[in-house]
Amino acid sequence: MKEHNANKEKRPIVAICYDFDKTLSPTDMQNYSLIPSFGMTPDEFWKEATKMTDENNMDGILAYMYLVIKKAKEKDIRISRNDLKSESSKIKLFSGVNDWFDSINEYAYEIGITVEHYIISSGMKEMIEDLPIAKKFKKIYASEFLYDKQYGFPVWAKQVVNPSNKTQYLFRINKGCLDENDMKLNESIKSEDRRIPFSNILYIGDSMTDIPCMAVTKRYGGFSIGVYNPESGEEGKKNARKLINDSRVDYCVPADYKKTSKLYKITTIILKSIAVSNELTKISINQKESFNEKH
Repeated sequence: MKEHNANKEKRPIVAICYDFDKTLSPTDMQNYSLIPSFGMTPDEFWKEATKMTDENNMDGILAYMYLVIKKAKEKDIRISRNDLKSESSKIKLFSGVNDWFDSINEYAYEIGITVEHYIISSGMKEMIEDLPIAKKFKKIYASEFLYDKQYGFPVWAKQVVNPSNKTQYLFRINKGCLDENDMKLNESIKSEDRRIPFSNILYIGDSMTDIPCMAVTKRYGGFSIGVYNPESGEEGKKNARKLINDSRVDYCVPADYKKTSKLYKITTIILKSIAVSNELTKISINQKESFNEKH
């Protein structure tokens, strides 16, 4: 695929933001091999993490990260950053994901816009960033461990992305303050000076944990799509129905990323509508400028 330069061509930029677990992948990334290496089933691990959360009035993401460190120590299992990266080879992705980003980018280029892809996930950044698709993202926002410098073992949480604070990353993308510690995020920036307006943001997620991001995106004029595992049967459709009925998402479709899918069709229609809206705005501005010059 040829590279396209958005800045040179001054094309409108659209951000597509994705959750990861159960959005791009059928289940939690830790379920594939990390949790089984502790001698536990995923149900056992997540049940214990939930119990820790409830008993200690604790953030749920911090609880699971603490439990990963604890179980690794108990089982004398090495989980350095490189060890966790190697776990990415076990992660499965939904049908079509590998080709999705190039297909969307090419379509966007044809209609006069540029798309940037972002991950906003409570999962483990170490596991996501070594996936073949990782290079397709402008930025990966995910939970991450702090490692000791002597042995390279995780000692505590470096970044925590939970359902509520996920929304800050939408504003980082909106304002162009992509670094996690860029305090310009809290500065007042006029809407016309923001790098990517919310009307050019699409959020794709799967569940109740994505509701804050879905709500913020919709509230400020963007789009949200709910996806569900096409193999989950009635349970998946039930969750999708709730997201639709509660007006959390604009659309809800199976997590099928092939070019023949409903998800691809809806996404490209949204991109087309953004392209048309931007073109009409440009015509309106040019017309006003021309009229003022003549009068």
